[in-house]
Amino acid sequence: MEECRTITSRGKKTVGNKEKVILLMHDTYGKEETAKALPEIIKYLRDCGYEFKIIK
Repeated sequence: MEECRTITSRGKKTVGNKEKVILLMHDTYGKEETAKALPEIIKYLRDCGYEFKIIK
C-alpha cells in the first residue's frame, strides 16, 4: 500500500502545473501497485481540469 501512495504522489508531483502532460506508467508483472494507483491519479488530473485524449 505504501508503494501505491508513493506512485500516486510521484504522479501528482510530475504533473505540477503543466498545461499538457503525458504520464507513462508501466503495468507489467511486478508493477501491480502502478495499476492500483491509476484511479486516484486519474481523479486528481480530472479534478485539476485535465482532459484525456488519444494521441495520434
